[in-house]
Amino acid sequence: MRSPATWVALVGALALAPATFGDDYESGLDGDQVFPVKSTTVRMARERVEVFVEWAAERGGHARMRVAAEFVLVNDSTEPQTILVSFPASDHEEEFTRTVDGQEVAVREYLVKDPNGLVTHYHAYTSEIRFEPRQTRRVRVTYVAAASATSGWPPYPADWSYILRTGALWKGTIGEAQVVVHFPGSMPPGGFGPFRSEAMLLSPPGYEVSGRTVTWTFKDFEPDEDIHIEWDDGLALAASDPLRLAPREEAPRLQLEMAMSLIHNHSHHAIVALKELREAFPQSAEAKLVDYYIGCAYTHFYPSGGRLEGVDWKPYAAAQFYEAALKQPLDDARRRDALVQLFILYTQRLRETAKADRTLARLKKENLAFPEHREILEIVGLASPEGGLALLEAMKVGPDYELTAKDLRDRLESERQSRQAPPAQAEAQGGS
Repeated sequence: MRSPATWVALVGALALAPATFGDDYESGLDGDQVFPVKSTTVRMARERVEVFVEWAAERGGHARMRVAAEFVLVNDSTEPQTILVSFPASDHEEEFTRTVDGQEVAVREYLVKDPNGLVTHYHAYTSEIRFEPRQTRRVRVTYVAAASATSGWPPYPADWSYILRTGALWKGTIGEAQVVVHFPGSMPPGGFGPFRSEAMLLSPPGYEVSGRTVTWTFKDFEPDEDIHIEWDDGLALAASDPLRLAPREEAPRLQLEMAMSLIHNHSHHAIVALKELREAFPQSAEAKLVDYYIGCAYTHFYPSGGRLEGVDWKPYAAAQFYEAALKQPLDDARRRDALVQLFILYTQRLRETAKADRTLARLKKENLAFPEHREILEIVGLASPEGGLALLEAMKVGPDYELTAKDLRDRLESERQSRQAPPAQAEAQGGS
């Protein structure tokens, strides 16, 4: 392999997860791999990135990002330089092109190493470019990328990142950088009406909003933070303002749907939305669910890997709202979940034995069956093996319940032995 004079990676790119790209930096070349180094001869005078967003046709789909990025690079050296211009990505983009001073150039893919020399999961679109002494060249790339999609529960938001920090590897400071994102005229899936920037979580601060366009501008800077945008169904609905803008017959349903989407990632906003729902439509069916969902916003547990996980915020307030919810005509699923959450709160967080016993007695009257309601039994058993055994005795049981009963008895016996052991022995058992 021939030895180049200088190899530079132009890793300036826009990214929507799952693809993540970085700003321009100088790199070395090692076989079929590029890796970053500090540039001593080439600086970035300007960069401008424009993104045109196309929402997915339905919830859970991937938005498409049409990207055009232009970088003005200056060779400050009095010597000619041969550089490798690289555009790294974690996934293959569509319709990728590169031009230098308006002329299309050949592109090759390399693997990318991190600064420690480890091969990453990124690949890089690369092109060789020659600089004459003191020459300025204009590099432009275009491509189409797929955004991440909102998914799962709790919902993972779609997000977009433009990694600025790698731009600090260029010589000196970046003269000027601008990232311009053009959103569609409508809200993301989940919202309705015309686009509003409130549907997005935008960082860092200092951006400007003009209609449906968001612009970040930086001058003479050495970047130390990245640009990040994310959105989800709840944010889109919240920005749509359903209580004020939706048809009256749909407003309560949309407001509740918005609050439910916000509960796990934006609990405070969810609680505000729920209280506004009850105030605006106190007689609606959705208003009768407000106490239950506020309880969920404060504290809500679920089983995961043999232990309880979930939201654990303001247990006293959560217990009050779950108790209030049980005075409303809840459906079976929500009523049973409210009882389960109360049992966890009273046994694990608030240590109120009498209330825990009373809640368990109500659960035992819920006409539960095994294995149909196995998850309810699992959650109760994780909070209290003794409570789990008592609940199992009240359930209609089918096949395989003996294994569950044995597991609960074993866990109960282990807890009893731990409580009876001297402090030093108990500590040793806990660390074993």
